[in-house]
Amino acid sequence: MRFSIVTLFPHLIESYFSDSILHRAIEQGLIGVDFVNPRDFSPHRFAKTDNYQVGGGAGLVLEPLALSNALDFVKKKNPKTHIIFLTPCAKLFSQNDAKCLSKKSHITLVCGRYEGFDERLIELYADEVFSIGDFILTGGEIAALCLCDSISRQVEGVLGNSDSLQGESYEE
Repeated sequence: MRFSIVTLFPHLIESYFSDSILHRAIEQGLIGVDFVNPRDFSPHRFAKTDNYQVGGGAGLVLEPLALSNALDFVKKKNPKTHIIFLTPCAKLFSQNDAKCLSKKSHITLVCGRYEGFDERLIELYADEVFSIGDFILTGGEIAALCLCDSISRQVEGVLGNSDSLQGESYEE
């Protein structure tokens, strides 16, 4: 299982994978994580990554072309990647989703910033769209960590003892 996390701020979450169960899983080759920064794909001077909303309104969205270029890069490297956008106005992520997604070989998690995404990018790229709850965060990085952690637990060998998955709080 490999995760690509598309975020403007990879340093906010990289350290989560440097300790404990997920670190051990990475060392054993059970999971892998890489980070893709849309700034690296911005066509604008000074790597601008924010832009006005098409319909107007307060706040900015992630620059559509920079994000589109970043996602094209990920898809070129991993054509079968399963792309998930993280946003508060989506289906609530569940334990069943974690189980299903743990069967994928590559998942790309797209972290929002500002007021989120240009909706056209979701329509073009998203295989699924998830929320971790009815609240607003500064960005999607915490949500991405939640999904990575929950999905990784379902990957065979990550917990060390498969019996640990039996009788989980949300199994039934």
